[in-house]
Amino acid sequence: MRASFLIVILMLFILTFANSAQADPPIVIQQINPIVVDEDCGRINIVNLNEVFVDPGGRQLVFSFQNAPRDLNMEIDRNGLLFFEPSDNYNIPDGLPITIVAANAQGEASETRFMLAVERVNDGPRLWQGIGDVELNEDQGRVNIADLDDLFFDIEADELIYTMSGNPGEFNMDIDDNNILFINADENYFLLRGAEITVRAEDPDGEFIEDVFNLAILPVNDAPLVVNPIEDIVVDEDCGLVQIADLDDIFFDIEADEMTFSFERPGEYVTRMRAKYDQCTYSYASEQLVQVDSSLLEIPNV
Repeated sequence: MRASFLIVILMLFILTFANSAQADPPIVIQQINPIVVDEDCGRINIVNLNEVFVDPGGRQLVFSFQNAPRDLNMEIDRNGLLFFEPSDNYNIPDGLPITIVAANAQGEASETRFMLAVERVNDGPRLWQGIGDVELNEDQGRVNIADLDDLFFDIEADELIYTMSGNPGEFNMDIDDNNILFINADENYFLLRGAEITVRAEDPDGEFIEDVFNLAILPVNDAPLVVNPIEDIVVDEDCGLVQIADLDDIFFDIEADEMTFSFERPGEYVTRMRAKYDQCTYSYASEQLVQVDSSLLEIPNV
């Protein structure tokens, strides 16, 4: 009788202890320290959660997390390792609390929290596409080369500051208020070999990127110019040889091309001159020939 009573007492004790164990949730045995990492840090292993939680009954635990943004790419592997690998250029500089939950097979659960922050790291400007080499004709006036906002961009959407270098003064190159790069070269200016132009985009933190291109201006033939017009001349009859003008002082060619001079006076005679800087030959109605040095225009004595 006594033995049976002891057995009943022992069974009740065992059942009571078992129910008590089943009622105990997992225990947090280690806190997770706050974590601060830089943007674009790659994969970060935080902790093995089996070292954070333990179940009093020795049962296997199932881990999960809450409040982690998608771009953190947080996961728990099959061994209980908690890790994350933020998306490119993602940051949460103010941080946020992450909740980790451990549950046993009976549904009893415990949780712990830690702070996680991803510090912003400045990304320099980037170049969508380069300008490429440019060829223009002389005397084209203003030509828009490129909208720089279409070529450069900033990940953080910072406002970019554009500058340029390498452009000759005759290019009259500038960037207007709409960030349009343009040129308005001097009249009659050309540069066959071109110039290497560097355009820089810089963000407020001083990070920058550059694009380099060649810009050439091709010559376009210009007609000779009259720079010193010949004034009307009146001479006396039988005046002899009269020098009228040095035609090289009267006419000017922008490209310094060799010029051929001629004039016609209907009904009397025709004079033709070749400006070869040695001799000029004149002929008139009587086919009399007169030769003079250089390109002087003379009236022969007839």
